[in-house]
Amino acid sequence: LLCYAQQKELFNKAGIRILVSEYSAIQIMRDKFLTYESFQKLGIKTPQTWLVNTLDGIENIILPLIAKPRDGSCSQGVKLIETKQELQELCNGTNNYIVQEYLQGAEYTVNIYVNPEGELISVVPHYRKLVRAGEVCFAKTEEVSMFNDVAKKLVAGVPGIVGPLCFQGIRLIDNTVIIFEING
Repeated sequence: LLCYAQQKELFNKAGIRILVSEYSAIQIMRDKFLTYESFQKLGIKTPQTWLVNTLDGIENIILPLIAKPRDGSCSQGVKLIETKQELQELCNGTNNYIVQEYLQGAEYTVNIYVNPEGELISVVPHYRKLVRAGEVCFAKTEEVSMFNDVAKKLVAGVPGIVGPLCFQGIRLIDNTVIIFEING
């Protein structure tokens, strides 16, 4: 999507209108740490997240954690970190990972559509019943109003979001929603 966003003006000059978010918005969506920082600024609940190369005092971090490539997708490279040794090995081996607190609950993908004028048109949450290799194989569409609030905050707070995109989150047992990723 970055290449389409970079060439959006060229497409417009050719009379082709593409529904893709602005380059700056896609950069945030593609970088899991920038996503975390954006969620924090917008007041969207998100798991505590650290860059691997900035972890200090790992002996104080509560396990388990989820480790992900900062720019990954489709669950490629995702690791469950259950021991301090695994965390230390990750810290010694790469700088391109983030780690997030591990949360348990019902996982959702929420598809949204934002029209070219920047108006939120639809919010469709799907409970992820079966996931393989990061792709949803079986889901159930459910009405979860808290996701509507998250979608409104995203559209209002991240300039240049346009077209179809989705975010992922977990609904905890107390019905709190925690958002950990956005794709678009």
